[in-house]
Amino acid sequence: MRVISFDGGPSALITLRVLRELEARYPGFVDRAQMFSGTSTGAFVSLYLAHALSARHREGNKQPGCLDIIDGCIAFNERMTRQFKVKAINIARLISGLYPMYDGEAIREVLEETFGDAKLCELERMVVIEAFDSTVWRKATYHQFPPHADYVTTIVDAALASSAFPVLMPIYRSGNNLGGHKNDLMMDGALSNNSTAMTALSDALGYFAYQDGHDAEADGLSEARYLSRISILSLGCTPQSPKWFERCAEMNSSLGTFLESLWKKPHRRPMREMNYGWIWLLLHNFRAAMAYIEGGAQSDARYASELLGPTRFFRFRPPLNSIDFVMNLLGDPDALIEQTRDVARVCWKESLEAYHLQQRMPPEQRQPWSNLISWAESYWMGAPPPMG
Repeated sequence: MRVISFDGGPSALITLRVLRELEARYPGFVDRAQMFSGTSTGAFVSLYLAHALSARHREGNKQPGCLDIIDGCIAFNERMTRQFKVKAINIARLISGLYPMYDGEAIREVLEETFGDAKLCELERMVVIEAFDSTVWRKATYHQFPPHADYVTTIVDAALASSAFPVLMPIYRSGNNLGGHKNDLMMDGALSNNSTAMTALSDALGYFAYQDGHDAEADGLSEARYLSRISILSLGCTPQSPKWFERCAEMNSSLGTFLESLWKKPHRRPMREMNYGWIWLLLHNFRAAMAYIEGGAQSDARYASELLGPTRFFRFRPPLNSIDFVMNLLGDPDALIEQTRDVARVCWKESLEAYHLQQRMPPEQRQPWSNLISWAESYWMGAPPPMG
């Protein structure tokens, strides 16, 4: 089973273009992926790719081709990005401190236009979409395959649940009491982990165990049996910026102390409400949330790499200045999109140069697991195609 995992946050603006270059160089690269996983914006693009590939397969032809599908996904992702351009109403909501910056309606409209009322269970490519269930305070996963296949959740519901980042977006409630997550309040999956490679790996192991008639949850030998059957390409730009997070933590501590001093008895609003502005977030543990986003993705990549080894796991992480990204996103999304196009071109050029340098080495000195293109050629395309 080949898995493509997308981080949340800004990464897809870059990594989708790199993925397109891989598809152009190795036709069929994306078609070999049997599972897509992601959270937040990573969930958007995972769902788009799975939906488009499933629709093509149902129609019984090879059109549109994978390059066209990726182009459509890039256009879809850029359209979603433009919805975050700041307007006066967003500033007013933010300054109030009582409401999220966006009401989420523009995002919902694009999602409904793209996916309609289609459900996860209608997708023929497997998806693993990660969110955070604030009702029970733990990770929540949406997927449409056994065990625990979801036959109720729509694609739009899964996307909105996975991207409801506090302060920016309203916490999401599906509006029904069906399915495994009932009507719980869901938040952005980055609060659990901004990378979903390990979640996808765990669910893939559970799926294989179920297929072989084992109890997926009690099967202690799943790793030994099935790890060798899974390959993961993890795409993301989760920042490594400890100094920036330290400054955020210091600001949070000072502002939190000040805000709490305004009440004789510190009042912390429970996270059970749909609207959650920055004042309420400061009164909660903002530092812990940032630690999840930063440290979780790095741990995710490390654990997946240790379990799968360098030939079956590759983490592609292009450089990104997250502060510049946020400022450009809010001010001029079109300029940001152009900027990320340039970053993607540079990243691909560097990967290509490293590949050609490696090809000039004697075979015994090459390390194909250390370069994206070499890894794709040797281990993703070089291995047998998926069955069925």
